[in-house]
Amino acid sequence: MANTIDETVSQAGDQAAQAAQRVREAGRQAFNDPRLDTAREYIQRGRGMLGEASESLSEFVRREPWLALAGAFVVGYIAAQIIKRMP
Repeated sequence: MANTIDETVSQAGDQAAQAAQRVREAGRQAFNDPRLDTAREYIQRGRGMLGEASESLSEFVRREPWLALAGAFVVGYIAAQIIKRMP
């Protein structure tokens, strides 16, 4: 009985490792696809814009902590109301 469980667990582990390898390989192939150059460029631009926005937000929170806290509360309250009304 224990031997059968060990074999089943071993087979499941092997299958998971093989699936992970296939996913890694598919990811590598997709990443190296030249048709994705435009997408990579947009991702890099998005990262830069996000970094700038993060710096601006951090500076705003340092200058106006109470206003930032009030804004976070309002955004959270509105999000909660929207989520509450979803079916």
